Amino acid sequence: MYNSQEEENFIADLIRAIKRLNIENILSKEVLKQIIQTFANNTDRIGHKYSKISKQIEDWKLFKSIVKKTKCNFFNQKIQEIANKNCSPWELMK
Repeated sequence: MYNSQEEENFIADLIRAIKRLNIENILSKEVLKQIIQTFANNTDRIGHKYSKISKQIEDWKLFKSIVKKTKCNFFNQKIQEIANKNCSPWELMK
């Protein structure tokens, strides 16, 4: 299994956040909701700390190009299908 230093730090931060939660006096729903909200905020903060923004412009351009070609082929095929059936142009509206 591949474990990077960043992954180990991420897990360690999560463990520390969990250990810091005060769960000794859960006497009401409101206290429980506050603990859960604190946990959610901490995991969100830690997740953002270790997340990376991917800037793969070439992959995005390739994706957009493939989508454009696929749409074009699909609609050309539909037009041919309708034209070969001798249907009215209104059939294209479906």
